[in-house]
Parts: sequence; structure tokens; C-alpha cells
Amino acid sequence: MKKQNINMTQEDINKLLSVVEENATIDRSRAIALFASLESMIEDPDQHMMFGQQASSYLNAATRSNDQLMKVAITKHKILMTDKEASDSVIDKKQIEKMLEDYTPGVLNYKND
Repeated sequence: MKKQNINMTQEDINKLLSVVEENATIDRSRAIALFASLESMIEDPDQHMMFGQQASSYLNAATRSNDQLMKVAITKHKILMTDKEASDSVIDKKQIEKMLEDYTPGVLNYKND
């Protein structure tokens, strides 16, 4: 995959971050609900052998979603701080692309057709 040079506005970045945040929140809620449905069953040692691994995978999914939400929050904070520091309130596109790549690796990678 080659990195394609794209021009993104601050509005584009905000929309992208909102979508990532919404998806991570939904994924986390689903994973926690699925874990909760197994939680009482895995207290029984026999049931734990059957469902413990599945319960663990739900907790791992919730943790990955939490990590994504933290990355979104950090990225939004960096954008806000960059905006405050800029005298003309314009964020350089290269700075935005670097922040996105640092906190959400691969988000700017696209196949060249």
C-alpha cells in the first residue's frame, strides 16, 4: 500500500474522528453486553471451561475500543492545542496528517488504483 497524498480539511478530520469514536463506543457497548451475559455463567468452574475464553475475547474487544477512544481524545486534544497555538487559527495539513498517523496508524493509507 502506498500513501496517497490527500488534502483534508479540519472538518474532514473532525468527521473522521467522530465516526471512529462512534464505532468504538458501539463496539465497546456490545462487547460489554456480551461479557455481561456470560459473567454469571462463568462463575461455575464447568461453565468457565466452556465459556471463559469467549468471555475473555469480549473483554479484549472492549479494551481495544477503549484504546481507540483514547487515541481519538488525544488526537482531538492535539488538534485543539495546535489550533490555539496557530496565530491565524489554521492547522497545517501536514501536522494533521502526522497526528492522525501517530495516533491512528494506517488511517491515511490507501491503495493507488
